[in-house]
Amino acid sequence: MAEQLGSTRGAPRHRALRACEPCKHRKKRCDGTEPCATCVRYQHKCYFSLASHVRLKRALSQTFRPEQTAHRSNPASLGAGPTLKRHAEGKGRQLGRSREAISREALSYASSSKSLADRLQAHRDGEQSDQVMQSTPLLGPSADNDATATLTSALSLDHMQQFAATYFESVHPVYSFMRPTLIHEMIAARFSSTGGAQPRDAILFGIAALGSLFSDDNDATQEKRHMALARNAQACLDADITRISAPSFDLISALVLKTLYLRSTARTYATWITSCTTMHSVAMMETDIEDLDSIAKCRDLYFEPRRTLWIARLLNTWIANQCGWSPIKTAFDTSIVPPMPSDPVSATPEEQMIYLYHISVELSPDNQPTYGEIELGIMKLAALNSQQCHDGVLLSRTIMALSFHRVLRSSGTADIDRQTFARLVEIGHDGLQAAKRLAQRQKPWWHLANVPFQFLCAMLVIDTASSFAQIPTALQVFEDVARAIPSSTITEALKLATKLIGLSKLQKTEQLQYLDQCTESLHQHTFRSEATSDEDVQIQPSVAGLSVPWEIFNMEELGGFSSFDWSFLPNMDIPIFDYDISNPIIES
Repeated sequence: MAEQLGSTRGAPRHRALRACEPCKHRKKRCDGTEPCATCVRYQHKCYFSLASHVRLKRALSQTFRPEQTAHRSNPASLGAGPTLKRHAEGKGRQLGRSREAISREALSYASSSKSLADRLQAHRDGEQSDQVMQSTPLLGPSADNDATATLTSALSLDHMQQFAATYFESVHPVYSFMRPTLIHEMIAARFSSTGGAQPRDAILFGIAALGSLFSDDNDATQEKRHMALARNAQACLDADITRISAPSFDLISALVLKTLYLRSTARTYATWITSCTTMHSVAMMETDIEDLDSIAKCRDLYFEPRRTLWIARLLNTWIANQCGWSPIKTAFDTSIVPPMPSDPVSATPEEQMIYLYHISVELSPDNQPTYGEIELGIMKLAALNSQQCHDGVLLSRTIMALSFHRVLRSSGTADIDRQTFARLVEIGHDGLQAAKRLAQRQKPWWHLANVPFQFLCAMLVIDTASSFAQIPTALQVFEDVARAIPSSTITEALKLATKLIGLSKLQKTEQLQYLDQCTESLHQHTFRSEATSDEDVQIQPSVAGLSVPWEIFNMEELGGFSSFDWSFLPNMDIPIFDYDISNPIIES
């Protein structure tokens, strides 16, 4: 014991170069990561001030400067052949990782939105621009959660049946892993029994929360109700995790329902944590998954076990791409993923999601896709029949196409050919129409606000007459979504979109002012234009018809166009709502 204590005292203490604001305020030890372990443990909102980022950058530069000075002052150290060889190999590995990081950052619209927020808000002293992408992770049991909440005390039988019917009408066609007949039988049996909480209450609470979210009645009472249902589902799920000794299919299905709910109502990181928890639980079910086909009781479950595992795989992969991270790999990925449908035109909504998943895997950053592969991927996306696609599938298809465009630009290929651009615009218009239809029916499907925002930003980045012609439609759909489903997050995103359009208009105005100075020279000379394409002849169209008063923009405050990097236009994940379900509320 003495030796162990001595070795512990002698070990060097590693101190973080920066600390987050919650840890500094509470005087807790911070490891400097984002989010830090302390905030994750106590479910705090972890964020760093701009001064923390500056101090970290200065400390890192001071750390590496002595080594660079030593190499320059000691020429003999540069003559070591093996050392140079190892240095070159290490540099090659770093370049490889750098290319992968660029691809992941391009595919992630979360990181690019944070970059733009830092640039736009740099002129505001004391503004915490990195709080734009804050999230509240929901990890494990909490002392504030009431795990004794029962389904019968929170809902009536009529409400539960109504929410279940809405769930099977809105969500089930795309994510069909529940068995409707058996679920309705379970609901009837659950409300006919008496007593406290039961093991499958987390599943029923998850169905009720999603059904309430997609209900046609979106008044204040309904919002409070589905928030309460989500908190009760969280409390039941925490109780199940604490009670059970090993993951089960019931736990996996409850986690999948929670992930689906968080995709619309929470920040990306909270959804990512839940999805990772699901995949880690799947990885621990080795025996059950290997004997899945031979287990007779699987036929009597209230959900399809194999489809549940596949949807968990799908959600984790797509959320990872949105965040720019690597998905959680398991030994069962090959066996649980269905094969790619042979005919995407006549595919069902479930088969359409399988089709999109296989395309996303083929063009993942790990594969470092080439221009031809990205072009082929967009062509495969366009092969889906938009007339037969579910609106939720059309939104996911548009998000995927825009992600491929960002990867294409990050590779150094700024221009795309006309045919690929036409396919991208066609896919974008299908997504905009789907978003408009969902907004009119007040269905808060995930990516409902992301599609018009990302498509608008992509057209600004392409910066041609044809791309600018798509912006009024995208902005109009975005405004329709904001009016139909009002929330603070969508309102802020809409303001950001109008600022970007105003910046683009000011940029074109400045360019035209320089061209106006050539008026006298133009009158003195006669030019005979050669045969050119329509794209070269057209001048960028005016965006005066947009509802953006350009006079409100002060270029000195915005930093001017020289400091604005249009390659980092945001494509941020916009939750339909921004609710905190960490504390349960029981409503009778």
